[in-house]
Amino acid sequence: MTKSLLSRYGMGLFSIGLALVALLVLALARPSLSQIADNRQVSYAYAAQLRAGNGLVFNPDEHVLLTASPAYLLLLGLLGWGSTIPQLVQSAGWLFALSIAIGVYSLYRLARQAVLPVLSAVIVAALYALGWPLWAGVGTPFPLMTGLCLLALGVALNSRWQLAGLILSVAILSSPEAFLLAIPLLLLAVNKGTARRFLLAALIPLVLAVMALRIYYGSSLWDGLLILRPSPSTLSGALPWLASTPLLALAAWGWYRERSREVVAVAGAWAVLHLLIVGGLLRVQAGWQYAPLAGTLLLLAAVGLQRLPPRVQRSGYAVIAALVVVSVLGAVQAAAQPEGIHITEPFNSIGVMNTAQALNLSRAPDQTVIAFDGQLQPDLKAMIERGDIQSMLIRYAPDILITTDRGRIPAQDLASGAWARLGYRLTANPNTYRRYSQIGSFNDQQADIAYGPDIRLVGYALDQPSLRPGQLVRVRLDWDLARPASKPISVDLWLESGDYVFAHATDEFASNVFEAGQWSTYHTLVVDRTAWPGLLTLRVGLIVNDGVVRRVGVTQINLTP
Repeated sequence: MTKSLLSRYGMGLFSIGLALVALLVLALARPSLSQIADNRQVSYAYAAQLRAGNGLVFNPDEHVLLTASPAYLLLLGLLGWGSTIPQLVQSAGWLFALSIAIGVYSLYRLARQAVLPVLSAVIVAALYALGWPLWAGVGTPFPLMTGLCLLALGVALNSRWQLAGLILSVAILSSPEAFLLAIPLLLLAVNKGTARRFLLAALIPLVLAVMALRIYYGSSLWDGLLILRPSPSTLSGALPWLASTPLLALAAWGWYRERSREVVAVAGAWAVLHLLIVGGLLRVQAGWQYAPLAGTLLLLAAVGLQRLPPRVQRSGYAVIAALVVVSVLGAVQAAAQPEGIHITEPFNSIGVMNTAQALNLSRAPDQTVIAFDGQLQPDLKAMIERGDIQSMLIRYAPDILITTDRGRIPAQDLASGAWARLGYRLTANPNTYRRYSQIGSFNDQQADIAYGPDIRLVGYALDQPSLRPGQLVRVRLDWDLARPASKPISVDLWLESGDYVFAHATDEFASNVFEAGQWSTYHTLVVDRTAWPGLLTLRVGLIVNDGVVRRVGVTQINLTP
């Protein structure tokens, strides 16, 4: 019954119904604005790490995928490998040019399939190439995804469904928005009795790719993906939107008049789905998120012009060209990015308050970026959920810290408590702090010390094998709790030599930090400058309700001159 209906009414019925459903959904949903940070720097960082031999990662040895565009990241990293193209931006430009070439060729073929004259098809393809700055596409995966989608659509209309499915799978791995094209293409495949071939050709590469990504990135595959956030602002870049309105109207006219043609119906359904999801429900402000509409709108607008008198057609193409120029100027102005944060000193690690700051960070490939929102380092998420901010900073202790008094790590708190011992001081750059205390790498040790019936110390680590007077030592304590704490707990640390105390720190933690299961806390100690050489004992105690549960000597450290 379904197939007979599709055969009788074709894609035109689906197109009109989809438009009505879209209007109904938007009328009921009334969504709020959302935004996503420009992730070009993320792509450049992944490509730089790949070229440096560290793999497809943002930071060395940290397998986290931030953007769901693995195919684009891989191509960007491999493009120009070992060649004379030294800059990643140049490589992105070459990939952009290749993507535009694929899109121009595919759009010209689609225009001819829509029975447009040769001259009209050439104009549509040329405007597509010239109009891409409207979508601010250089450095993003959208030009590649859109070009591959147009290619897959043209291949499918030539009844090469297996090849179309394979191309579409690569497009989805370049940017998941390409999945929206799969819906009308699948309906068309059902209508032609080729749905099985199309689905298998698209799904098998996708499943294999996801399995490979899961093996490579492990359980943190989905932890770091950048997602949309609510936006308090209003729609930006009003000029491109206003200029696009006549183009949208002309495209809608062409879609309605020629909806019986497969290429027009599928292109129109794809555009409506994209506007419904990205522009309607998610209401994304970024111009490049609307990249897939560039070719389809121009194609549909040209189809609409063919339904008008010849004199009006010539004027219509001139108006479309003017709209593209005006939209380009407005989009370039709206997409202007603030100057990035440049770190030229040879530091190993840079700490920022959120991933959005990391996106505008200009750095060397061997420098690690630590975002204290848990997106670059998934284990930070657990610390944030527990509210253990002290352990976050001490655990990573970046060489450079970029923060303000409004961040998760307030600048004013760097001068007090356990953080003050790290020795952060303001540099000549605003909101940029440099750590002047030297640190080492943690050396894991096992322990088995009971602190009452519910808490055991099962391990510890120090970042210094031996100490000198005045030196900083970071301490990690690994706890195993039978049940969550109901009251705040203070961890009391001492460095002693006989009856003399050469370092002491008491760190209080809220009860939610000590939850049931295993958890680590991080601490700092600075040895007294007047201390003399010998063996120091590290004693660790717990204080609850102002009473010491137990204080135990955990290990000994050699103090050298």
